[in-house]
Amino acid sequence: MFSVSLDRDTAVVNGQNYDLDAIFVSGGNLSLLVDGVVSSACVVGSSLDHSQHHIEVGIPFQINIDRHTHDVLVDDQRSLLLKTLQRGEVRSAGPAEIVAPMPGLVAKVLVSVGDQVKQGQGVIILEAMKMENEIRTTQAGLLTEILVRPGQAVEKGEILARVGTDVHSRS
Repeated sequence: MFSVSLDRDTAVVNGQNYDLDAIFVSGGNLSLLVDGVVSSACVVGSSLDHSQHHIEVGIPFQINIDRHTHDVLVDDQRSLLLKTLQRGEVRSAGPAEIVAPMPGLVAKVLVSVGDQVKQGQGVIILEAMKMENEIRTTQAGLLTEILVRPGQAVEKGEILARVGTDVHSRS
């Protein structure tokens, strides 16, 4: 499968940068200009939004390019950031800080101080780029501090909450 991320006129395909321009000709047919080379392509499957003439981000699909079929998954800056956050760094001990991955507005706080949280549990909804993003813990533990409130603007890297060591996971 090809992993593709898009940033303006550049596509990163399996880690390699390409200059890219794509024009929808009709239906799922595309005219591609990749590093100055023209190719014809046809998107196969439900990833194509025919009304908007764009490929849905984060949904695998197949594309035929010059009679060769390839499995593709397209990501953009936002979906790559969210994947990074979902993977998160797993910590085995010690307190953890939950930080804002991007600037935004706190839409909702999903937990309270004193709650036991599980690794990967959503704790805050952060509104950014007209989307709601669930910010999750990277470790299980006791929620010891919430430093934000709904309606508050936050900057990238700002500490939103703190989770203490999970006393239930110790032997």
